[in-house]
Order: sequence, then C-alpha cells, then structure tokens
Amino acid sequence: MTIPDAGQNQYQNKIVAFLDILGFRQKVSQNTSLATETIKQIDEAISHTVGIIKSEGPTSISIKLFSDCFCISCDQAELGPLIRELSFLQLYLSTNNIFVKGGLSQGRHFENENIIFSEGLVNAYELQIKDRFPRIKIDKIISERMRKEECPYYGDGLVEYLIVAPDGVCFLDYLQVLTWEGVEADDLFKEHKKAIVEEVERNKGDYNVIEKYKWLAEYHNTKFYLLYDLDDYYEEYQKEMLNEMFIPSDIFPSFKIGTLNFSKINLNNV
Repeated sequence: MTIPDAGQNQYQNKIVAFLDILGFRQKVSQNTSLATETIKQIDEAISHTVGIIKSEGPTSISIKLFSDCFCISCDQAELGPLIRELSFLQLYLSTNNIFVKGGLSQGRHFENENIIFSEGLVNAYELQIKDRFPRIKIDKIISERMRKEECPYYGDGLVEYLIVAPDGVCFLDYLQVLTWEGVEADDLFKEHKKAIVEEVERNKGDYNVIEKYKWLAEYHNTKFYLLYDLDDYYEEYQKEMLNEMFIPSDIFPSFKIGTLNFSKINLNNV
C-alpha cells in the first residue's frame, strides 16, 4: 500500500478549535434509548452545521468528532465563517442538553481521513484544559483579529462574538446567534434555559457539576439583559418574559445567583 505524502506544504498554519463535551462519561453510560437519542442529537448538530457550511460555497472548514472531542479547523482567511458556524454549533448542542468547553487557537495543522496531526489542536487543548467552566476560550491572537475584522458576506463585526467573564477570560459569545435575521430567538432562548434547568436537576448533589451550570446560568441571564430591553415592554409582559426566559436563584439552593458581571468588548476601545 502506498501512503500519500502529506508534504511540508500541507502542514500549514490554521485556525483550530478543540471542544470537549461536558459529562460525556454519564452520557455514554445512559440506557440504550437515551444514549441513542444523544448520538442522534450530536450527529444532527454536526450534519446541520456542515450542511450550512457547504451551502455557502467552497470552504476549508472541517468538523470532526472523536469520542467526546471535536476538532474544528479552517484556513486563516476563514476566521469569520468559522466563528459563526462554531457559535451556531455550540448553541444547537446546548439547546439539546449537550454543553461543551474548549479552546480556539492556531498553529500548524494537517488532517486527512486517517489522522489529525496538529500543533494548533494541541494549542487549543492546552488553552482550556484547566478551565472549570463550559465555555470556548479564545487565545489573544485570535481575539485581537476578531476585534478588527468583519465576517465576509454577513456584515457583522466579529467583536460581537467576544464576551469577557468576571475572571477576565475572553470566550465565544455563542448566544449572539440569537441576533441573526430569521432565527427564532425567543424559542431558542427558552430552550437554552430549559436545558440548563434540566441539567441542574439531573446533577443535584454534585457540587462541581452544579458550579458549571451556575456559571452557565449567569451567562444566560447576562445575555437576557443584553438582548432584551425590558423598558420596551408593558409591565405585565416584562413579568412573563422574566418567568419564561430568566433563570431564577431558587434552582441553585447552594448558590446565590446574579452576582457575576460578564461584559461585552467595548467597541470604542478596539
């Protein structure tokens, strides 16, 4: 058998994301019916995202899943489309109770149908390995590009997909997808809340896991106020919106919720 020569010219500097599915051990240990549903959800998320990518024309964006990990890569010129599709994928998974943590970095990268050999993947993996929270951390080189660039064909600034956590970490603001034209934002936001609440209920008693979902609830509630200006609604509807979309403190008996301060990147400082 002749093995094709990868060649030095194919081991090139690319943008690479590493994603790790939260609670994967628990998911693969579910009964067969639930595990099959999880497989279906992950497969549909990947297929749907890949379908969108392909519909937009030729692209270098690649999505591969191995065990509980995703490797997503693209050429340097396709940062904008990658950010949008990565955000969409994370939102799609989260509304199906599949939450991820990860890193977005760059480095030399090679892959074919047999192997992934990637400095970029190692960089992305190391970016997130010690992080406790379910977010996609973005390294400084990529975030600096996002502050300055727009997404081709869409016209939105990539800085809109950056958000800073209270610990100073810059991560992917995947709920920004809810601002896209044609997206059923209210329904998806309710599904995002429902998924977090269900996972809290499912993991009661496990402090370390509940801490992760408490962080997600803080992010969710921050985005609620960024996406919805309650002053634009009648008082009666404000209460209804809060009831349907806001995650209340009482689902976290061991935590006080609503104390973290997430912040969007200030465009004036770009």
